[in-house]
Amino acid sequence: MSIKLSFWEKHKANIYIFGNIYATINGLMVINYIPTTSTKSLRYYLATIYCHVLSFAIIILLPLYFFWNLQYLVETKDRRWKIQLLVNFSNTFIKYCMVVVTYIANFVHYKDIRYVTKRRQSLEEEFNRICQGLSEEPRTKFEFMLLFKFGLINAMMMVQIAQISYQYFMGSNAVRVYFQLYTFFLWNYTENMADYFYFINCSALKFLHQLKQRIQKSYEKNRRYVRYRRHYRRTGLVGHLCCVLSDHLDSLNQRYGQICKLYKDSVLMHQFQILGLILTTLISNLTNFFTLFSLLSKHKSYRFTDIALNCIFATVFYIDTYIVTLISDRINMEMDAIRLMVQKFSELPRLDWRLEETIENMSFSLLTYDGRFRICGLFYLDRHLTFLTASAGLAYFITLVQFDINWNNFK
Repeated sequence: MSIKLSFWEKHKANIYIFGNIYATINGLMVINYIPTTSTKSLRYYLATIYCHVLSFAIIILLPLYFFWNLQYLVETKDRRWKIQLLVNFSNTFIKYCMVVVTYIANFVHYKDIRYVTKRRQSLEEEFNRICQGLSEEPRTKFEFMLLFKFGLINAMMMVQIAQISYQYFMGSNAVRVYFQLYTFFLWNYTENMADYFYFINCSALKFLHQLKQRIQKSYEKNRRYVRYRRHYRRTGLVGHLCCVLSDHLDSLNQRYGQICKLYKDSVLMHQFQILGLILTTLISNLTNFFTLFSLLSKHKSYRFTDIALNCIFATVFYIDTYIVTLISDRINMEMDAIRLMVQKFSELPRLDWRLEETIENMSFSLLTYDGRFRICGLFYLDRHLTFLTASAGLAYFITLVQFDINWNNFK
């Protein structure tokens, strides 16, 4: 009987290869979804040189070009458009800072990034081996979240390409079109690292789901052993079974520590990129709100197509940020659920001292680990962060509108 494979299982190898190629094109050869890819080949050395040269052009040469042609970027007689340009330049500047930080962090943490990828792959193989015959729900959720993120990324890319094409065919200044292309490339550079961070975290969440399944199955075994001893009073066989169960729980405890370390390393390596992602989301919301305000003010220089594209991009970008933080929030919730499940073992009658000691050690390991991390010492990464970002964007938007109205009255 043939096993029906999902879309992800059929095409994941090609998706990983495409992800590696696309990341390398954007100057991020450090991203390697397939840890078996050799790093000592001529192709890899050429890709490394290409990424360094491209990063030098992005960080040094192109900013000098735009600074030299700054008058074409800011030239306008429209006062409100100047404020809009200021907000857009702030957004681009934040992306530029993210690229600089990402470039430095990637090569400072180069070995760590590759080590995280290999550990993720080893955990993937281990859980595929020990979770045979269990529910496929963790894997299907993992596949859905990755494909959903892939769809969001492509939607944002299409919107940005449409914006650039619109500006080009409407006869905008060539330097401004080039600047939009530059901003688009900066976004791709940082988004690739965000996708990698999301991939690692989704994997950690899937492993926690699968680990909870194994712990639940072990708990059911423990209950059966209690009933067996109560009915048949065969302590020898129960002792042997408890010893086997103790070894199994000890291995699950080790897996839990590996998953937690995988998630912790992923967050700590990308905390500056996460900070930039939140700031970019804030500025994007601010840009969107102020653009809508300008439209409602019936300002003639704004066209409906440009407004619609900005609104679509800001909405999709906000959803993208939300699901990145949502995964981290779900990881913390899953850890809490595992802690509660392990506590249920202590409610059962005592069967074997080795099993009791293993459960105590496992409970201690779960209680001593906190899955919440402060990003750059400023805030926790959870879904509530996106609500705070949206409210902060609205508050800054109100301040910007007040400034605009007061300036207009002063004129």
